[in-house]
Amino acid sequence: MGVVSTNSRWINGNLVFYEQGKMQRWLDAVGPTVRKFELLKPEPVSTTLTRYTVTVTGTSPVTNRTTEDGGLLFTTGGTEYNGCQIQALGALFKLETNKPLSFYAKGTMSEATNQDLLIGLCEIDTTLMATASAHAVTVTDDGLYFYKLDAVTDIVAAIEEGGNVTTLAIGTMDTSAHEYEFYWDGSTYVTAYFDGTEIGTLSGANLPAVALTPSVNTRAGSAAARTFNLTDFRVIQVG
Repeated sequence: MGVVSTNSRWINGNLVFYEQGKMQRWLDAVGPTVRKFELLKPEPVSTTLTRYTVTVTGTSPVTNRTTEDGGLLFTTGGTEYNGCQIQALGALFKLETNKPLSFYAKGTMSEATNQDLLIGLCEIDTTLMATASAHAVTVTDDGLYFYKLDAVTDIVAAIEEGGNVTTLAIGTMDTSAHEYEFYWDGSTYVTAYFDGTEIGTLSGANLPAVALTPSVNTRAGSAAARTFNLTDFRVIQVG
């Protein structure tokens, strides 16, 4: 990655730094009402990741990557539906009026078709995706997330409130690294971006109404181990 040029602007008395040419991609913010989550490199580990609730189906560890770009490595077991989920402890973020939010994640799947992935902001829930007998999103109430299900390569953005979902087609999965972004304008719209390009907006009655937390879930879509490399993951909100 080359040198990233940055700009800044004031929002609600907080100074927000963003990538030049990408106002939705906040890099950092300082001020009295800033809330932030960012993937650490490395993440602290005792017997498991200490900043997350980790839920495993089968033998599916989540470990620090031993590469120069760091991040987390999700490795599913070699049985269909095996997988792992992490959710950051607490639920710091909520889509509220006059509180804009920037979500950014970057990661790479090992398999474009026979693997499930969900990444975004969700309610606290240990089963964001089905754990057996189906390949499906099972967020029970609220969330703001991207997902890709087994047997297809379609990537979808979704907002969910009270179990009611609005979706937006995003792109096609492959085994290259991809960037997933949401921007909440603090008023009406959630705008979805894929690889830095604006795809469209999600708005209306299905904006999530509860506190949300950074979440990742990946599952094997067949009898073979799959991986997901999470290299960047951050959420910044200003009140």
